Amino acid sequence: MTSVLFTSGATVTFRELIEVITSYDFIVETIIGNGITRMIVQYGNEIETGTQKHVSEEFYRQCVEDKELKQSLQLEVVSGSQNDSNVVTYRSNKYRGFEMVVFPFSNDIGSFISESDVVISHAGTGSIIDTLRLEKPLIVVTNDKLMNKHQEEVADELVKLGCCRKMTIEDMKSSQLKDCISEILSGPETFNKLPECSTTEVEGIIYHELVK
Repeated sequence: MTSVLFTSGATVTFRELIEVITSYDFIVETIIGNGITRMIVQYGNEIETGTQKHVSEEFYRQCVEDKELKQSLQLEVVSGSQNDSNVVTYRSNKYRGFEMVVFPFSNDIGSFISESDVVISHAGTGSIIDTLRLEKPLIVVTNDKLMNKHQEEVADELVKLGCCRKMTIEDMKSSQLKDCISEILSGPETFNKLPECSTTEVEGIIYHELVK
């Protein structure tokens, strides 16, 4: 089973990322088209202060409903497939062998990273460090809607170190992401593995960008 993990972070809902990955054409062409059989989506855990409305979950569900994704992929819930009640697994009856695993947030995100062949992450420092420590191929998607550009600066530094690839939402909409995933899965695309001491180096870069 070939798996890809999309992680959008826990605080601010990365709406543009969610909009792209809930597109039927994107899933069929970029995900299933690359032979990926398990698509894991962590869509966010943003809670509205005062009302306690789950902003991320509501936005994700609205995207799925508006695009009729469940109907298009003929998704059905796989009961009893997860111990965590927040995690839901769907199996496609249209594309046999393909399944989606979706959840807002997990305290054990490391297990989902570990089982993934490719991680496509927002540029949050926590998600980046978790993925680098587990030495998984990482594609960072920057959020140009954020006023503070430190995330993009961090991603640029990591690209210079050869630790990851960086893309924009527009890149995801084009064939660039599909091609990048294909290169990673087929072998030619390689990333520098960080020695133990370099993990501190990366964390230092991130800290430097945060306090600038």
